[in-house]
Amino acid sequence: MIATKNNRGEVLVTKQEGKVVSVSVKLKWSEVAADLQNTATSTLKEMDNQHVFTIDWVERINWEKENIWLFKGQHASVSIDAATGKVNAATLNYTTEQMDPKVVDTAQKTLKSLSSGKASALLPEVTLVKESQERLDQVWIFMDTARKYRIVIGAKTGKVVAATMISEFRDGNYTADEDIPKVFAKPFFTKGTAIAAANPMMKQAFNLDLTGYNVSSNYNVYTFTKKGKPTVTASINHKGVFYDFAVTPENGLIN
Repeated sequence: MIATKNNRGEVLVTKQEGKVVSVSVKLKWSEVAADLQNTATSTLKEMDNQHVFTIDWVERINWEKENIWLFKGQHASVSIDAATGKVNAATLNYTTEQMDPKVVDTAQKTLKSLSSGKASALLPEVTLVKESQERLDQVWIFMDTARKYRIVIGAKTGKVVAATMISEFRDGNYTADEDIPKVFAKPFFTKGTAIAAANPMMKQAFNLDLTGYNVSSNYNVYTFTKKGKPTVTASINHKGVFYDFAVTPENGLIN
């Protein structure tokens, strides 16, 4: 790794070939082009025009999987694609005290459903997220204090749109990506058994009944579809426990 004397930049190169692997440079706000500044600030204002969020520094990052401008502040971040100038993702951080009590109550009730009443309280920190790749129009992300559960609520709808039981996907329940085709070579569920296994949680946490849905599977990921209804994507661990759920409306934007 090669770093500048003022610690504003780093270049990672391979030892033998001397090939550049990644480059990152930190910049001041004033050193960034006006159109990028406008994109970052307008994105944050669109997400929340009631509060003022500041950008403290900017970083230009370029490596094999990422070519971005990253704008960061204490309670905000915006990632912009360097090639297209479009926003990849943006986040704003809040406390539960700043939140609509109804949204917090929904998260708390969902946490109770996911954990059968055993989970600890919600973390006091909440993140508002906008992410184009995941088609997240605008969602709230909650976690519990033990970090065993993740709950996602649409900022516009106030409905639960995704949830993850993290404890069912770590330690002894974890399957590495490269092992998934082998572990799940044979479908774990039939259409009927998949619906039977997923439906209790879908009813409790999402108020959604999968009865009459069609089911398809790709290794450990099951997709439930029905005309005129949201699409549900859910993943299982190697024991056949559904641990990750996402509900996508027909228009494809999760909010």
